[in-house]
Amino acid sequence: MSSQACHWLAGLEAGVWAGLAMLGWFALTAAWAHHSVWVVPNRLGALWYHEAGWRGGWHAATWAGLAFHLLVSGVVGILFGCLVREARNRVRVSLWGLLSGLVWCYLSYALFWRRLLGALAGGPPPSLLAAYLVFGLALGCYPGRLRSAQRHFLGELPPPAGTEASSEGPPAA
Repeated sequence: MSSQACHWLAGLEAGVWAGLAMLGWFALTAAWAHHSVWVVPNRLGALWYHEAGWRGGWHAATWAGLAFHLLVSGVVGILFGCLVREARNRVRVSLWGLLSGLVWCYLSYALFWRRLLGALAGGPPPSLLAAYLVFGLALGCYPGRLRSAQRHFLGELPPPAGTEASSEGPPAA
């Protein structure tokens, strides 16, 4: 397996974990507002099941919405992995994740949330924006997922970016 495949797999895993964190945020805010915790997956499922996606409870639209959300989260995670590549600094990766979450928030709002929520003046609502920030922050687990993939598939960790392994002994002071 190549190093590039490790980046894709690590990004996929980070994206799915971030998508699950985002679903947790959606469930928490829905429960806080005394709505069904499945309201967001149902609304996403409304892209295919139309009126069934507007009912409460668990049904086929919920499955479709969950599958769509995790699929898209995984793809965004793969793109994120291709963007940050070998970055190992968790703070820097988390900041890149927050930026990616913001970009993905406005892009997804333009692509499908506006259709599902109705056109809202000024862009996405604050709770949706916060969910995407949670998503972006959770993408910060990427360096750990990358090290795990490299250890599992490549057998050993490559040296950190910017350093070179030297067989000549310790560097001179």
